[in-house]
Amino acid sequence: MIRSSMRKGTAPPLLDRSLIMTKDEKSWKSALGVKQDNLPVVVLLDGKGQVLWTYEGLFADSPYQELKSKLDAVPR
Repeated sequence: MIRSSMRKGTAPPLLDRSLIMTKDEKSWKSALGVKQDNLPVVVLLDGKGQVLWTYEGLFADSPYQELKSKLDAVPR
């Protein structure tokens, strides 16, 4: 359900650059330093897999604007 909703709400050029993790949850949460199990986490990675930005919590306009500015700064 989440994958379908995200695909509908994501611009086609960004779909090839999006990843939804549904396995190895404990390992990912540990690697990203997740503090609360019940909140979603958004992570922006560069082409080498380095974390450029993370957000843990309910998504709202402020984190969206922050993510958008980070995305605009990533070389393509």
